[in-house]
Amino acid sequence: MRQIGSLDNEQHARLLVDYLLTQGISAQADADGAQVSVWVRDENQVDSAKDIFRDFCLNPLEERYRAAVDHATEIRTAEVRRVAENKAKQVTMRRVWTQPLSRRAPLVFALIGLSVFASLATDFGAAQADAFYNALMFCDIRTYLVDHDGLHQIKQGQLWRLVTPIFLHGSIPHLLFNCLCLYSLAPQIEMRRGTVFLGVLTLGLAVVSNLAQFILGGSPFFLGISGVVYGYFGYIWISTKLNPRNGYLVGESTVFMMLFVLVLGFAGLLNSFTGQGGVANWCHAGGLVAGIAAAFVQPRRG
Repeated sequence: MRQIGSLDNEQHARLLVDYLLTQGISAQADADGAQVSVWVRDENQVDSAKDIFRDFCLNPLEERYRAAVDHATEIRTAEVRRVAENKAKQVTMRRVWTQPLSRRAPLVFALIGLSVFASLATDFGAAQADAFYNALMFCDIRTYLVDHDGLHQIKQGQLWRLVTPIFLHGSIPHLLFNCLCLYSLAPQIEMRRGTVFLGVLTLGLAVVSNLAQFILGGSPFFLGISGVVYGYFGYIWISTKLNPRNGYLVGESTVFMMLFVLVLGFAGLLNSFTGQGGVANWCHAGGLVAGIAAAFVQPRRG
């Protein structure tokens, strides 16, 4: 702080401090015997404050100085409110970030749980005639063998089939890899944008990636949540490019790995991994494109 002058009237000193505040200059008045010293907190504003001090001394009771009292009170009240709100936010965020991850990202754990349950319950697709397995697939295998219509059940209103193939997996490595990727990416989104946002994003990614595989891949027989995972990756990757301060973390090694796996899939080098004779590459590509698109259309946030 720097002293800009002294006054012999404390009321006038308080009046000057109020006026300085309305001019964007933070100051304080300290009584020192018969004199009241006026101090400015920001040294870069000392020269401007001294000019105001000189003008003030010529006529301390000028209307503009008296009118500044109410305005200064409003500024201080707003600042107190802002500090209180920031403190409340800090307490809230501290409470949130000290909770177990299962409470901070409940939908992520629900998705993992559903994937594990559905994969185990259907024996990783070994019993393809099973009613539960066929109820979750994009179409019922039994009717497809008759009419070759992959949209047969969906056109009849079974719209859940646009989503539910994501919970089925063809092998233990397939399930574990997808769940690990899901666990590393999805909590970032849920903890920053909320459970509802992640839920809507997940549904959108599932529908787009599954339709992409059906239309471009030429078969209704696909499974796995990897298309959604690629969507999460695309969303976080591009969100970070658009706003590096948004708190998302995706390293260059992760970017390389995800894109490298995508290329390997299209090259046919991962076909034995899923346990179903092939990789749903168009699911991956469709999810990636949908996630990137979601990053571009989302409202900008800090």
